Amino acid sequence: MEEDYGLAIISTPTEAAETIARALVENHAAACVQILKDASTLYWWKGQVHFDTECILLVKTLESRMEKIKHLLKEIHPYDVPELIFLRITGGSERYLEWLRTTVHHGDDVVPTL
Repeated sequence: MEEDYGLAIISTPTEAAETIARALVENHAAACVQILKDASTLYWWKGQVHFDTECILLVKTLESRMEKIKHLLKEIHPYDVPELIFLRITGGSERYLEWLRTTVHHGDDVVPTL
């Protein structure tokens, strides 16, 4: 069966980044999460332009884990409308993709912990 490998992108306040990343990895929603600090973000919210500093999470996962990711974000993300974007990986190192698949599937019987 061919997997739908992907990269999910999540923005988060700095103080929540490690908690969210750890929950995604420990619950096998992701094989790996990179935390990119000090991202300057300019956006519209409630009729005003805001400027903040956030962390960007680069989440290596499978499309089949998106519902688990959404569930975890709903439970622990501090934003009312957290960013979650999924990009398909259409190529890459076969060994890396095999590691990603094996790592995420290792948690198929794991019940999410929050």
